[in-house]
Amino acid sequence: MEVLRFLTPDRILAVIAIIAGIVAVYYERRLHRQFKAQDIKIEKIVLSVHTSYIGSFPADLEKATELIVSAKNNDELLILTDFLGFGHYSSPEQYGQYVKALSETKGKVRMLVYGEASTKESLQAQFKKQDFEAFKTRPSFTDYFEFYKKRFQHTPDTYEDFLNDIIATQDCFSQTLTLKKDIEIRAISSPSINEAVFFWMIPQREMVFSFPNFYFEEKGFSFKTRDDHFMEIFSTQFNAKWGSGLPIVGNCYSTQRLFSPDSTEVAKTPPGAAGQASGI
Repeated sequence: MEVLRFLTPDRILAVIAIIAGIVAVYYERRLHRQFKAQDIKIEKIVLSVHTSYIGSFPADLEKATELIVSAKNNDELLILTDFLGFGHYSSPEQYGQYVKALSETKGKVRMLVYGEASTKESLQAQFKKQDFEAFKTRPSFTDYFEFYKKRFQHTPDTYEDFLNDIIATQDCFSQTLTLKKDIEIRAISSPSINEAVFFWMIPQREMVFSFPNFYFEEKGFSFKTRDDHFMEIFSTQFNAKWGSGLPIVGNCYSTQRLFSPDSTEVAKTPPGAAGQASGI
C-alpha cells in the first residue's frame, strides 16, 4: 500500500518521461554513428526521432520560445512551469524574448503555475538563506539587478528583500500577460504540482519538457517530442489540474511581500549541492 501511495500520476508521468528521454538519447547517438560517414545534417536525423534531448537550461526556454513563435491562428498552447517568471533571474535576456513571444503569439495560451505555498518552498530551495551572502557576490546577482535596474532603487540588503524583489519583478510580467485576451493563467495550490514535469506544448504537434535541478550546478535537462501519445498523456494531466486552478489577473500572489524574517528559515543543503535551479 505504501508503494501505491507513492505512485501518484505526476510521479508515474515523470518516470515515463525520463525513460523516453533516455531512449531518445540512445537512438540519437545510434543514428549519429550510423550516418556519420554520410553528408547528412544531424538536424535531419533528429527529426526522424520522436523524442530528442535538447540540453540543460536555458535550452528549454529557448526551444519553448521557438515553439510559441511557431504557433498559428487558433493553435492552443499549454504551459506548466513553477513560475510565470520561469528563467527571468537566471537568463533575463532569453526570458525577455520568451515574454515577447507570449505577448505576440497567434495561439491561445493556457498556463499553470505554482500557488503561493509551493512558490515559497521552491524559491527557498533554489536560493538558500545560508548562502545569501555568497550568491550576492556572483555575477548572476549583479547582472540581474543591472538588467532590471529601472525597477529597483538599490540591490537588496536582506535575503527576504531579495526574494520579494524577484516576486515584484515577476508581477510586472504577470500584469502584462494577464491583460491579453488569449492568455489565461491559473495557480495550483495543491502540493502535487511540485511533482509535475515542466512543459510547453502545442497538442498534436510538438512539446518541450524539462526536469529542473534545484540543487546542483547542472541546471536540469530538457527534451522535445512529437510523439502524439506522449503529448496526450501530458495534456490529460494538464486538463485534470486546470479545473482546480485559481485564475491569476494582475499580480501572481496575494502580496508582493511573501517573505519576512519570520517566514524564512535556514534550509538544509544536500551533500554536494551548489548553485540554483533553472526554475527562476
